[in-house]
Amino acid sequence: MFAEKVDSPHRSPAKCKGCGAGSLVERKWWIDTGTIEEYYGRVYYCNICFTEFVNLVGYYSPEQVAELEQDNRNVRQELKELREGVAAVGVLGIDLDAARRFVQDHYVSTDGAEGRLDELIARTASSGEQDSGEGPNDIPDPKPGRKRASL
Repeated sequence: MFAEKVDSPHRSPAKCKGCGAGSLVERKWWIDTGTIEEYYGRVYYCNICFTEFVNLVGYYSPEQVAELEQDNRNVRQELKELREGVAAVGVLGIDLDAARRFVQDHYVSTDGAEGRLDELIARTASSGEQDSGEGPNDIPDPKPGRKRASL
């Protein structure tokens, strides 16, 4: 058996064994496995299916690695900005627990935001001081006695 990378499938059935995409479907490249299956024909895999297969065994192309590294840099930058923002709130003397309650009361989310907010506040609080008393810069509960929304 030999396999080779080709621009398009040429022999019948001239389609991807994985997804069924034919030669008229635009793909970057195809893998001709060099095998012929009885009652099917020549076996080809498109670049999308082949990439999924090799990802299953831990191989990632240089393009995929570059994309993941860029995503990682973006997430790290966003996290840095969020931490700086939370730290600035603490420096201003705003009670972070009151801020968390305010966010939970007014911005209900279904994607686990409460856990991430608690974690960010805990990290920031452990790295700096926080005003623990009721003061003029604390965020007031806008609706006293209101049951807090659960996330």
